[in-house]
Amino acid sequence: MLRLHTFGSCLLTRDGARVDALFGQRKALAPWMTTRKLRIDGPRWRVAFGRQPENSMGPDLLRSWMFPALMSTAVAFAAATTDLTITDARGAQVVVTGATIDYGGLLATDKATDGIRVLQGEGLVLLKWSTVDTLRVTKVDESVRPPRIDLEVVLRNRKRVPATLLRKGRMQLLGKTDLGDYAIGLDKIRVIVPVR
Repeated sequence: MLRLHTFGSCLLTRDGARVDALFGQRKALAPWMTTRKLRIDGPRWRVAFGRQPENSMGPDLLRSWMFPALMSTAVAFAAATTDLTITDARGAQVVVTGATIDYGGLLATDKATDGIRVLQGEGLVLLKWSTVDTLRVTKVDESVRPPRIDLEVVLRNRKRVPATLLRKGRMQLLGKTDLGDYAIGLDKIRVIVPVR
């Protein structure tokens, strides 16, 4: 079994002396400097992270996986949150960033971040914002309790599909506007247009 300590792009011997591959010189490290240990025994190896020198420009295992992981997390977060243009019952238009819909009850939380839940016939559908061009209220039936809200969904391929708003829990659209935190009941919304 060969045991080497790596410090940035250079190798260290067991006693902490630096081995410079280009010049063959040995230099001692300060005692406060920590190293990464690379243990090689056949096809298995193990890496434990430590402090890196500030001038290290060599390839680094941490940098090689951290940047793509952070970027994929940022892309996933950006895809999960959607900006919506909301027109309410009074005709006021507001752009809501990071929109989520809260269907939670008194004790439980239930949020939809990537769409709105609607009924298509007797079936429940999560209508994703990525497929919606416009969602418009066509009829509010006050003769039943709670009122039934009929919708017309225009998809991005221009197909028009009728649906009904799901009645469940708080039914609040939450997000942020230029003025601050925003909340509105879904029954007070007349038009929703995802911002592209």
